[in-house]
Amino acid sequence: MNAKGRGWVIVVAIILVAIILLAMAARMLFYAPLSTYAPSSTPTATAAPSSTPNICRNSVAAPDPEDRGLLADCAILLSARDTLAGAASLNWNVNRPLSQWKGVTVSDSRVVQLELIDNQLTGSIPAELGNLTKLQTLSLINNQLTGRIPPELGNLTNLQMLNLDKNQLTGSIPPALGNLTKLRALNLTYNRLTGSIPPALGNLTNLWVLDLSDNRLTGCIPSSLRSLKNIDLSSLPLPDCAPDDKPTATPIAERPGPRFTVARDVVNVRQGPGTNFSIIGTVNAGTQFDISGKNPAGDWLQFCCLNGKRGWIYAPLTQVENPQLIPTLEPATLAATATPVATDRSRPPTPEQAAYVIEITANVEDFSTALIEIGSLFESPRIGDEDWTWALGFYLVFIRETYESALEISPPASLQNAHSTYIEGVALCNQATYLIVEALDNRDTEKFNNAGGLMRECSSRVLLASQMLDEAMPSLRSQ
Repeated sequence: MNAKGRGWVIVVAIILVAIILLAMAARMLFYAPLSTYAPSSTPTATAAPSSTPNICRNSVAAPDPEDRGLLADCAILLSARDTLAGAASLNWNVNRPLSQWKGVTVSDSRVVQLELIDNQLTGSIPAELGNLTKLQTLSLINNQLTGRIPPELGNLTNLQMLNLDKNQLTGSIPPALGNLTKLRALNLTYNRLTGSIPPALGNLTNLWVLDLSDNRLTGCIPSSLRSLKNIDLSSLPLPDCAPDDKPTATPIAERPGPRFTVARDVVNVRQGPGTNFSIIGTVNAGTQFDISGKNPAGDWLQFCCLNGKRGWIYAPLTQVENPQLIPTLEPATLAATATPVATDRSRPPTPEQAAYVIEITANVEDFSTALIEIGSLFESPRIGDEDWTWALGFYLVFIRETYESALEISPPASLQNAHSTYIEGVALCNQATYLIVEALDNRDTEKFNNAGGLMRECSSRVLLASQMLDEAMPSLRSQ
């Protein structure tokens, strides 16, 4: 079975368990607690984590399950990683200590600094970073970040330095940055920011450095900024506001046009309209893009832009606004945008790749076996029956042991990204086992729902890892 086939096996098993869990939640019964019959290595409800899903729990990144602050920071950074990195690579994953993540500084079990300077980041600034409540420094200098400055950064009330200079940021300066009253340096120079300077920045009375130059700002300089000590505003080519003036943003006419919203968890973006074109990245559910065209069949949409490049996405995986406005691109135009990749299917894997595939395949099959068995047990539940409950506990423990085995597998460098994605996925399955125990012991419907949600997210990440492995090792596709 090829890599993609193995991925589908486990995805189907996971979805089966998730559906059954949701069904079980609707018909909770009275029964003896699972911990009464589960094998001794099965943690009881008192040892289980809280019902809030967290991909980092019981991982190398945040090994202490009681360290809730670090667990939260770890999950926030993982959710923000791909949006921030774009086409670049960040070594943020659950099988590496968080203190060793690139650009991340941890102090007193909290993330206090995020400094990614000259890292060729091509994504955008994720709003999730606004949840790093202990962050003191955020420096993303000299990258290729696009998009707006998220107003959620105004929640970082412990922030002392915010350096976003030398990027390609657009939009206006969020007034919410005026909430950062501990800020000592705010540097937004050399971007493409528009609109006026928000008077709320005058609340930053601890500022020593304020540089908004080399943007496209309009309007006037609020009097509140002139009251700040130690601040030189001479580099801003704007007049002072009159005493009664209120800065207003230059109105920008809305330009209606076709857009799409990604409707699936993770969707591949390709260089051209078809699966025979190379993948240039992925997009997540809920993200929106402007549509620049479609192929003659109408099943692939071209949009701008991902990592600074035009990309193509499969239309059935999106929700489209104003589809009647989408222009059809002629074959000549399509040929100019991208060329299908001719894959060398005869190239054999390296010895390191072959050894890794053998090891990871055994791990995937163990996961699949356990998940299918759990699904079978829930198809014919015998709540309170000692044999049924013991069998369930056995397979839950088996999943945890298989997860621990996965953490010990060392991939070759060429497959590191696929492996990290796989580990993130199976970590969610591992966490779901604890919620199942706790839900059964306490007849807790919400925890059943949470476990089902974790299983679905696990399936999405495992499938993505399978696709990444398939792309990285084309010679294994036909095996």
